[in-house]
Amino acid sequence: MASAQRRPLLLVQCPQRTATLQRRGDESLHVGASRRCCQGIPLLMQQKWLALPEDQRISLKNYIVDLILKYASAESLSKSLHNILSKCNSILVQIVKYEWNTSWRSFINDICESSTKDMNICENNFYILKMLSEEIFDHSKNQMTQHQILELKTQMNADFTTIF
Repeated sequence: MASAQRRPLLLVQCPQRTATLQRRGDESLHVGASRRCCQGIPLLMQQKWLALPEDQRISLKNYIVDLILKYASAESLSKSLHNILSKCNSILVQIVKYEWNTSWRSFINDICESSTKDMNICENNFYILKMLSEEIFDHSKNQMTQHQILELKTQMNADFTTIF
């Protein structure tokens, strides 16, 4: 029971731990740590996301964004790295559902701006937007209140012109 209670605390340390591994230059340990973090973050989000202090939510959000930018900009990905990228994309969509209308109003501008850096990032960003659209318009009924769904739909419609 004690380890289950400690797990969310350990997950919020993922950005620092993986950054340390990356600075050491051990890419295989960095990839393994990234994979473990990406496996645990969805549960943390479902159970405790809004209870986390804002600085920890921002740190995890930035960590996921950094992983996406790193792996999406690669010319070719191994199956393992592609799986991590897919998981990060899913996690980002969940973060956006929580943060877009409150503390991350610039999400669409941020994703559009990052799309100008690299064609692979642009392609991945369209995939993220597709996932977000599907979440908001098709699959969100059991996960969010009608008010939240309406707010996200309104926000997406308002920001749509920025995308195109």
